[in-house]
Amino acid sequence: MIKNILFGLIIAGVIFSFSIPMVVLAQEDYEVPDLNKNQIFEMIEKIADWMFTILLITSVFVILISAFQFVTGGDNPENLTKARQKLIWAVVGIGLAVAAKGIPTVIISVLNP
Repeated sequence: MIKNILFGLIIAGVIFSFSIPMVVLAQEDYEVPDLNKNQIFEMIEKIADWMFTILLITSVFVILISAFQFVTGGDNPENLTKARQKLIWAVVGIGLAVAAKGIPTVIISVLNP
């Protein structure tokens, strides 16, 4: 049940995130702003900050769900294996969050000599 709810929330988030540009670009008299190199770098850093925050919060929730499953799993090895897998994926999510925070620095250092 929780798996279906989480899957539905993820799908809704993806659909919502892809629909935002369509709504913004549907405005009348929309002009594409002229961006210089520093503004593009700032935009990359802001996107990375958002990704870091979202991935970190999601990983914390997955860790809490995994901890709950460890406590309620009892002696059932199948439940403990599921909880362990969720914990592993939460650690992977934290690693991705840290990478999302560091990737803009690498991109900016490569593009800005």
